[in-house]
Amino acid sequence: MADVDASARPVHLVVLGGRVGSGKSSLARAAVATWPGTWRRCSQDALGSRRAVERAAREALWRGEHVLIDRTNLDRAQRAHWLRLAHEVRAVRPVVVSLLWLDVDASVCRERLAVRQGHPTLRTPAQAHAYVRGADAVCYR
Repeated sequence: MADVDASARPVHLVVLGGRVGSGKSSLARAAVATWPGTWRRCSQDALGSRRAVERAAREALWRGEHVLIDRTNLDRAQRAHWLRLAHEVRAVRPVVVSLLWLDVDASVCRERLAVRQGHPTLRTPAQAHAYVRGADAVCYR
């Protein structure tokens, strides 16, 4: 039987969304650890900007890796970037896009953030709690 052309195999672009402290990064790291070499975690916390996440995701998808977008992606405008990226990559290979929304109550996120240590961008619980309040104003009206 002939091998299927690698560029014909679909790749998955899973956009994670939810409050800070909802478990997006933990889920993404667990997926990468469970299926090494198959999934790529593209995190704004680690890469520094959305554009850097876009570049890393684009390159991984072009190589045939599945991608997890690890950022809050709170509103439609933020999530639309990933739909445009998928449209661009579809010129090269099929892309399946999914949104996985982690709908965790704000009180649980605040409890997690109170004990979180070593976060690259939200260095104190006060910073993280302020971000959760601001995110709620954008997304949870």
